[in-house]
Amino acid sequence: MNEQPYKSIAEELQMSSFINDFQKAYLNLLFTANWYSVAIQKALKKHGLTNAQYNVLRILRGHQPVTMSAMDIQSRMIYSNSNVSRILEKLLEKGLIVSMACPENRRRNNVSITEDGLAMLERCEPIPLMIFEKMSVVISEKEAGILNNILEKLRQCNLDLS
Repeated sequence: MNEQPYKSIAEELQMSSFINDFQKAYLNLLFTANWYSVAIQKALKKHGLTNAQYNVLRILRGHQPVTMSAMDIQSRMIYSNSNVSRILEKLLEKGLIVSMACPENRRRNNVSITEDGLAMLERCEPIPLMIFEKMSVVISEKEAGILNNILEKLRQCNLDLS
């Protein structure tokens, strides 16, 4: 195997010390989330998709056969600061979604996934499965549950820093 040797967050960031374990956990969380995101991004690039485009296709697949507005899609996205209009435009160009005028509001469009979009998701399905499999080598399902609980607790923080 060509696996990289494990490095601690201190080694990854080339830091000799942290203010406290909260700073270390914060940096570890950001670094690890980005690390996973980059790995998935590389795999999706082979299929001509970005992480955000893949996320939109999965949202649309889960909501079919009902169409969705861009605002509804935005509210469900993992990458919530993404430019949904631009993502939808790219997916339309690729024929992975269709857009139609909303009957209640002609200024708004509703979107749904096409058969080609569903086929694209089918081709990409091994990507998250490989991630889950690789995760299961280093943590147990019980540890994954603990991690989920901790992450959900962390999202209870009021992060309005303005």
